[in-house]
Amino acid sequence: MNRKRIALFALAPLAALLLLACTGNTEVIRDTGRNAVEVQGEGRVRAAPDLVIFNTGVSVVRDSIADARAEAADAMAEVVASLRGNGVAEEDLTTTYISVYPEYDYSEGAPALTGFRVDNRVSARIKDIVRADAIIDAAIAAGGDRIVVDGITFSIEDIDALEDEARERAVEDAGRRAAELARLTGVDLGAIVAVSEVTSPGAFGVGGYDRAVDESAAASGGPTPVLPGQVVVTSTVVVTYAID
Repeated sequence: MNRKRIALFALAPLAALLLLACTGNTEVIRDTGRNAVEVQGEGRVRAAPDLVIFNTGVSVVRDSIADARAEAADAMAEVVASLRGNGVAEEDLTTTYISVYPEYDYSEGAPALTGFRVDNRVSARIKDIVRADAIIDAAIAAGGDRIVVDGITFSIEDIDALEDEARERAVEDAGRRAAELARLTGVDLGAIVAVSEVTSPGAFGVGGYDRAVDESAAASGGPTPVLPGQVVVTSTVVVTYAID
């Protein structure tokens, strides 16, 4: 009988679940000397986020690097002071990007130097999700016309239990698909001969922040709408069964 390999979503018993690695592409068992069916399963868990990751900073253009750097430093200090003053802890503030580069005007064909731009970015982990809108508004106000907002994401600080649940669902999903495949092809599933986690469990937010809405709200004096939505934690596993 020729070896059968079919990509699908798979099941494994709880014992196999305990063998799954916590990082991606880690093979736990491998036996290629049998006829086998390979199936893939995905598990998803949704939950309300309790963490906002706010990416912001400043951008300044001036005639000299020294002037641009000094003004950007002062503006960034105001933004960071606002975040600290609104309860963002020191360990939750991370500088993510600093750049200095010349600006040119190409309108006349040949490039003409018009100044120098200094960019500085910080990522802030806001744990007080209820006050996230006020914290973001205050940071934007502190940066003034030099502020840059690169967006926000939502997450869950203690995500281990949700990742375990997503992984378990992935294995169960794989099992259902493997059983259906075996039924359709008239084969019997044997022992599991390989288990791997294709991707590490991860979380992504499905809420949002809208810069256009933010600017409109700022103009009207209202708070910035920050909509946390839900976080989706996912896991994908691949299970290989011997078949008879």
